[in-house]
Order: sequence, then C-alpha cells, then structure tokens
Amino acid sequence: MRFSKKILPLSLVAILLTAACTRTSRLAFDYRELPAAGWNRADSLCFDIDSVASDGDYALRVGLRTSMARPYPFTALTLQIDVCLGDSMLTDTLTLAVADEHGALKGTGVAHRQQTFPAQLLRLRAGQSGRVVVRHLMEQTPLIGVESIGVEIEAADLS
Repeated sequence: MRFSKKILPLSLVAILLTAACTRTSRLAFDYRELPAAGWNRADSLCFDIDSVASDGDYALRVGLRTSMARPYPFTALTLQIDVCLGDSMLTDTLTLAVADEHGALKGTGVAHRQQTFPAQLLRLRAGQSGRVVVRHLMEQTPLIGVESIGVEIEAADLS
C-alpha cells in the first residue's frame, strides 16, 4: 500500500512535466463547417494565423471532409487559397482528388470521408500574423457534399 501511494504522485509529476516540456510545431489547425444546403461560390472561409513564434518554413495543408449522406458529385474539387501576410498576398489554385477514376470516394471515415492535401510551403517570420482564405472554384453552386474545410499550418520538416 505504501508503495502505491508514492507511485501515483510521481506518475502525475512525470505526466505534467512531459506536457509542459512538449512544444508543438503547429501554428494553426481549424475546420469550418459548411451549410447543409451547400457551399456557394461567393462564400469564403477565413482562418487566422496567430503570431508566429520563430522564423522558419511552415507547411500549409488543406483538410476536406465530404458527406456520406449527401455524396460529393465530382471526382475533384478545385479551391483558391489566398494567404494574406501583412501587405502581401500569395494566391494558389489547388485541385483535390476526392474520388478515384471509378467514382469511389477517397479518404477515411464512416459518417464522412476525411482527407488532407499539401498546399504551400510558407516562409514566415517571428511575430508575423495573417489569414488564409479558401473559396471553391467549381461551376456548380451551391456545391453539395462538402461538410467542412480545414487548414493546418505547422513547422515544415525539410530533412
């Protein structure tokens, strides 16, 4: 009994120290839900980039969740990605392969399919902040079957 009384507090201290010392390289990670009625072409999704802690290269990835209840009707999704950093703006067009050539949705999940796609490599400076704006470039509007879009920015592993 005496042995277990010492182990519990030591275990808690070890867990707290590990959590306090673990540094995350993730700068942003968030998803925006889209209306069930569909995503209008004029509607853009905005994601804030908080103040960057240190200079470096950061990988921007886009997450896509498609509905299993209202299937996405195309094999690809084309997005415009605007990265606004102070006075400058980087614009890129990204085409996401949502399904294979037979129409089978890619990704994992049960109620929805989730996929992540590399978008851009960003060189950011300490103290810099900004915004990522995502809009779809598909002709159909509203665009059905897309549940949410996400943005993830984390320190790039260039090794």
